Amino acid sequence: MRKLSMRQALRCETACGPRCKCRCGGALHGSARGKDELFFEQLDKDDPHFALSPETQRTQRRIARRRQFDMFDR
Repeated sequence: MRKLSMRQALRCETACGPRCKCRCGGALHGSARGKDELFFEQLDKDDPHFALSPETQRTQRRIARRRQFDMFDR
């Protein structure tokens, strides 16, 4: 399943217009469950609107790179 960006998830949750075609299939369109980055990051990974903020994504990539290089140092 393709990841949603924080902007896409927020746009779908706060929409007033016609249904979108994101991975929720319109089921959560306009539901307004949350409006901040922390809400979307704390959703279950199975939730269609689970999204990570750009800052969190950068941090995770940095940690993954660090772990990869640490494996070569051993």
